[in-house]
Amino acid sequence: MFRHLAIRDKIQDDYTVMAMVEARLGVSFVSELMLTNCPFAIKGIPTTPALNHSISLAYQDPANLSIASKRFLEYVESQKADLS
Repeated sequence: MFRHLAIRDKIQDDYTVMAMVEARLGVSFVSELMLTNCPFAIKGIPTTPALNHSISLAYQDPANLSIASKRFLEYVESQKADLS
């Protein structure tokens, strides 16, 4: 049914990816959030079934975090059950 994809470029920057899609240089999977207020003339089509992926919070030594960052981590930890 599907043929092997000929992937020519691997781009990390979301805006570069969307600019290339707008220029008809290919297609890409991007998060729904990236399409919110998107400045490019492109269309998002939901996948069926929906694709989900996990995300992580990254930080260095917690002792060096600002108070606001520490409170944010505490909040996320307290809401973890509702976020999954």
